[in-house]
Amino acid sequence: MLKKKQSFHDLRRNLLLVVLPILFLSALFSIVLGNRVFLFDVYIELFFACTFMLGWFATLVNRRMKYLEIIILFGLYTYHVVSVTNVVRRHRGIEGAIDFDSYIVWLPLILIWTFAIWRKKVAIGVSLFLLIGTIIPGVYYMNELNQSFLESFAQLILSMIVYILVLIYSFKIVKAHAEVEIMRRQLRIDPLTQIGNRFQVDEWLQSFLNEKKEDDYSIIFFDIDHFKKINDQFGHSVGDEVLREFTQVVQNELRNNEYFGRWGGEEFMIILRGSECVAYTLAENLRQAIESFRFTGVNRVTASFGVSEFIQGDTAHSLLLRVDKRLYVSKENGRNRVTGKMEE
Repeated sequence: MLKKKQSFHDLRRNLLLVVLPILFLSALFSIVLGNRVFLFDVYIELFFACTFMLGWFATLVNRRMKYLEIIILFGLYTYHVVSVTNVVRRHRGIEGAIDFDSYIVWLPLILIWTFAIWRKKVAIGVSLFLLIGTIIPGVYYMNELNQSFLESFAQLILSMIVYILVLIYSFKIVKAHAEVEIMRRQLRIDPLTQIGNRFQVDEWLQSFLNEKKEDDYSIIFFDIDHFKKINDQFGHSVGDEVLREFTQVVQNELRNNEYFGRWGGEEFMIILRGSECVAYTLAENLRQAIESFRFTGVNRVTASFGVSEFIQGDTAHSLLLRVDKRLYVSKENGRNRVTGKMEE
């Protein structure tokens, strides 16, 4: 659960780091290129520009954004209500309509932000509070406003209602898709080690086999030596910790383009781009790193490796059969060793 929250937090932060500069530039362009009748409209957009820039800078330097987001939103809400009230008061007894384009343009962004940082029920409540705050000045001064102005004001209110309704149902759809994506990822992640499980490794393997490229691909199949004895002697909780630490040791030696997953039990697999020589070198580095690491509760652990490159015409079955035989050779020859084509 904590990882999901952290992931969502990082996603939201990255989104703000991209979106806020765009909104800042949009506000600046609107100020420079827009043809505003009232100077107050320029102040509105200048306020938005400064707020977006301040929000971006604060997001960049501070990862704890909860209170920052609330403060910025509260400022936007307050400024929106005050500015609408000012426009209404300024047009009492004046004939003609008013263009609420500035408000209609920025309102969706404010409301989207609202729904992005709060739970749905809270976001709906806060949005309704903003809606009521927008309606009050129009109702209060209704008798002093002309028909054209009231029609423009009604369009602003209706647009807010539409935005809120659209966001409510849009976020339901987004939430449903997000839940499906989380479930899809969980089906491919080993819960103990937090790396790809056998289902995920199968997908990676099939993807490599289906690629129509002439690059070399190789596979490393390995397992922990005498792992059953570890479980029998020290207990499954120690065995689980060994698996977690073993995974971390391996990950520390890998690059981003090497695919590492748990095949099952104490068996693991790495798929990488490169010849068997490259894979053999990596496997030997892993063997040494594992041998030199001191594992919690058991101290020393070793691993045996089988290595093979993809051969033209290979299927998943033929490739796995070959690399499994090489792992078996490593076991038969004393364990804690790497077996490739040359050692068979």
